[in-house]
Amino acid sequence: MSETPPASFSREFDLAPGLLYLNSGTHSLTPLSVSDAIIRYERQYETNPTAQLMLAWARLWQIQKRLAAFFHADRAAFFCARTSRRR
Repeated sequence: MSETPPASFSREFDLAPGLLYLNSGTHSLTPLSVSDAIIRYERQYETNPTAQLMLAWARLWQIQKRLAAFFHADRAAFFCARTSRRR
């Protein structure tokens, strides 16, 4: 028997077992896969901050371009910024 989507989806978040979190309007949660990717990127960045800074803007612009294409929008409409939320 395959797992139901809500059960597999809930594993993407670090919540207490059995908790149903409905507040996505004022405080949405970050999926674990996203938090893990941010941590991996930060570790890579900190191995050589100067070199990584030179690459960071080009990476950000590529992400902005891909997001705009995905949403069929003007890339100037997307502003990507790191939030202060930590896990």
